[in-house]
Amino acid sequence: MTAPVLIVSFDDLECPYCARLHKELFPALTDHYKDQVRIVYQNIPSEGHPWAMRAAIDTDCLGRENPAAYWAAVDRIHEHSSEYGGSERKLAVAEHEIDTEATEEGHRFHVDEEKLKSCIEKQDPTPEQQSVAIASSLGVSTTPTVFVNGAKFEGAVPIEFVFDMVDNALRAEGQVPPPRTDKAEQTRSNAK
Repeated sequence: MTAPVLIVSFDDLECPYCARLHKELFPALTDHYKDQVRIVYQNIPSEGHPWAMRAAIDTDCLGRENPAAYWAAVDRIHEHSSEYGGSERKLAVAEHEIDTEATEEGHRFHVDEEKLKSCIEKQDPTPEQQSVAIASSLGVSTTPTVFVNGAKFEGAVPIEFVFDMVDNALRAEGQVPPPRTDKAEQTRSNAK
């Protein structure tokens, strides 16, 4: 079954606003809307973020082997993005830490370690370049940028705004949005 609402997020793993969106909004959406939404990430590492490309490639390497490992690595990298590179913010240190993170998630999810190691060492940016091309064709110039069934919003917005967008998209698809229960309201309040 295909979800009636497709949410596409253009994300940069080194972007602090993306990290907040990832941590707060997407769990609230999937908790409230369940199988009525499908979330797709497009990694578009910014040139202004030195290790973002490395993180995108490493997580995509994981995703080829196990989607759950991909999401675990994205969660972890977003959660610790301000720590990579140590106190001096050295790129080589950050890249090593990200490679280690990806390798550990691969081990935890029992992926083929040789394939993962080979992919990480190769550092092929082709999937990221394709995501950047898609983003460019859609007029995406900043992260986070999110599309809800084609309707676009950029940057940090109140969670109520996104819930309203999803409700409207569901109605446009002939679906009934789930009621805003106390639990959904609490989730929304916590994500503010």
